[in-house]
Amino acid sequence: MGMQMWRRLPHQWIENGGLREFTWRDGAGADNAAALMLLAALIHHADVETGYARLTYDRWQHLTGLSRAKVSRGLSILAGRGIIHRPNPRRSEVQLVNFDAPTWAKFPARPLYSSSGEIKFFHKLNLRGRVQLDLLKIWFLFCSRRNKSTYEVNLTYDKIESYSGIDRPRIADAISLGVHYQLIVVERSFDAAIGRVSNSYRVRYVDPYVHAGTAPRIETPEVPF
Repeated sequence: MGMQMWRRLPHQWIENGGLREFTWRDGAGADNAAALMLLAALIHHADVETGYARLTYDRWQHLTGLSRAKVSRGLSILAGRGIIHRPNPRRSEVQLVNFDAPTWAKFPARPLYSSSGEIKFFHKLNLRGRVQLDLLKIWFLFCSRRNKSTYEVNLTYDKIESYSGIDRPRIADAISLGVHYQLIVVERSFDAAIGRVSNSYRVRYVDPYVHAGTAPRIETPEVPF
C-alpha cells in the first residue's frame, strides 16, 4: 500500500502547549527545527496500527536532508520531551507516543514527497533563520487545531502566540513562508461581528476538496475533537 494523503498525528502534546518548548534560544534553534522535521517524517512512516517505525540514520537523512549530527540531536530532543519513544537509542526503532489516543489530527503526507522519496520542502530549508522554526511550529499547530467540521483553522494571533510561543511580530512572516512553500492557505472574509476582514487558514493536502468555495460555513467551536 502506498503512502496516504494524510497520516495520524498524536497531538495532545501540542494542545498542552508543547510547541512552546521548541525555541531559538541558547543555540538550539536549528536542532529544534530538525526535531520537528524528523517528527513529520516519522508520522509519515510509522505503522498505521502501532505508531512504530524502523528508520536508519541514512533513511532519516534521505527523507529530510539533515546531517547525521542533526538527526541524532533532533531525535534526542523528541525523546526527551516525551513525543517519541526509543526502546534502544542505538537501534533504528522509534515509536510515536500516545499513538492510540482517542483524539488525533490529520497531518499531510504523500503530496509533500518528490519522486525520489524526499520531503521536498525540507530540502530547501537551511535552518539558519528563526522564521523556519516558526513556520514548522505553525504548521504543526494548524494541523492540530484544524476544525474537523469546518476544515478551517480559526486562530487569532494571540492564540497562535499562546499555543506556539512565537512572538506576535514574527507570526505573519512565518505564515507567509508557509504560503510560499504551499503548506498553508490563507482565506480572508468580512466578519460582521467585528466590522473588519478576518483570516482563517487551511492546511494544504488535507481534505483538499473541502474549502470556503465548496462547503457552507458552519458555526462550531475551534476545538477539533
